[in-house]
Amino acid sequence: MKNTLSLLAAASLATGCASMYNNDLYQPLSLRLSDNSPGTCSLENDLGKWEDVPMPKTITVRRSTQPLYYLCTTEDGRALEGHLFSEPVRRPENAASVSGNTSDVRPEYPLDTVLFLPKKPRSQSQ
Repeated sequence: MKNTLSLLAAASLATGCASMYNNDLYQPLSLRLSDNSPGTCSLENDLGKWEDVPMPKTITVRRSTQPLYYLCTTEDGRALEGHLFSEPVRRPENAASVSGNTSDVRPEYPLDTVLFLPKKPRSQSQ
């Protein structure tokens, strides 16, 4: 009987850990500027704000069905702004959310994103 209770306790602990799906609320997002220029970006969606993120960088952002807006500035003064849309992604089988949500679809921004900068102006030296 004691072995049975120990086995049941171990099984419930393992099941509890497996049911926690850590990626329900947050996701990694890898960003870089198209010409690998040094610079920083600020990002914002309806659920969070991330400021002065150095490029290139992988950060963790809050998932949302709303766009993720970005504003980037390079050290040479070029600016870029835009947004990324999230798309519904199916949850892996047997994954339950921390909140108990059993939905099998979650929003996700593109995981590896290149932000295309305007070209550097030609130098006027002659």
